[in-house]
Amino acid sequence: MELNMNEIMEQAKKMQEKMQEIQDSLVNLKVVGEAGNGLVRVILNGRHECLKVFLDSSLLGKSEAEHKQYVEELVAAAINHASDQIEGASQEHLKGLASSLNLPQNPEDVTSQG
Repeated sequence: MELNMNEIMEQAKKMQEKMQEIQDSLVNLKVVGEAGNGLVRVILNGRHECLKVFLDSSLLGKSEAEHKQYVEELVAAAINHASDQIEGASQEHLKGLASSLNLPQNPEDVTSQG
């Protein structure tokens, strides 16, 4: 299927508009990441900003010095879990965009059509 320049430009414009819509919706996205079977939870927005950290009270009742590193590792794991969810949601939105514009979703598809 050959596309003329006007069709290519129109598709590029549609893609740009869809990308803006996706970026706008991701700003409002909120995901929860957790670690330690829920002992630590974090909420991140679509810009990967941590909005809130929740620590189970059982973590705070122990000696701070003894468990500081453990708590820090759990918080980092929870943030990474939430960040992974944002990445997955972004990929799904981009796949939908490629499908709606009839664009190949894999780079190999472009080279194999030639």
